[in-house]
Amino acid sequence: MKKTLIFCISFALAAMIQAKPCIPLGEDSTKPADTADHHCISLSIGKTANKPSSAPKSDAPMYHGGLLLGVQHLTAGDRSVKPSSGKRANTCDLFGCSFQLGFTEQAGLVRGCAGSLLTNDITRVQGVQGALGFNDAYDVTGAQVTLIKNTCVTRIRGVQFGIWNEADDLHGVQIGIVNFDNRGTIKFFPFVNIGW
Repeated sequence: MKKTLIFCISFALAAMIQAKPCIPLGEDSTKPADTADHHCISLSIGKTANKPSSAPKSDAPMYHGGLLLGVQHLTAGDRSVKPSSGKRANTCDLFGCSFQLGFTEQAGLVRGCAGSLLTNDITRVQGVQGALGFNDAYDVTGAQVTLIKNTCVTRIRGVQFGIWNEADDLHGVQIGIVNFDNRGTIKFFPFVNIGW
């Protein structure tokens, strides 16, 4: 136990030493317009790898690995289209964790965890999506946790925990006051709703 604690503290200190402030206020001109990402007063701890500017736009999206801390995390693309609609181009994948004081708008995959104080709008989640306000996702494997409302546009395989939970196709459990499973045998059930 003591060795594990020492290892975790050492790892955290090593990550902090590598911390890089990332404060561009506009689009990063070194990447194509459809793959550029925006960070507003963000701190990137760990590894960040971006798609090179010479790569064709049809190539795989850029990705972040590590920890993103900041006020908001936005990925590029048509801002009039919500990532959770599934109609916005996949422009950035996050492998790790993101914690934002404002909101997260991730057009792509989050494999790990993403938390925001206000809203959390992500295309695909494999892990945990959390917010004090609203969680929106197109597809979830894992959990959505919030104080107010969780929405999964297509299928969720896992758990939704909040006052209002809504899924198009529930394969798991909803825990809240209002629970909707649009394709389920029981479309509405208060407190606990189970779908298979």
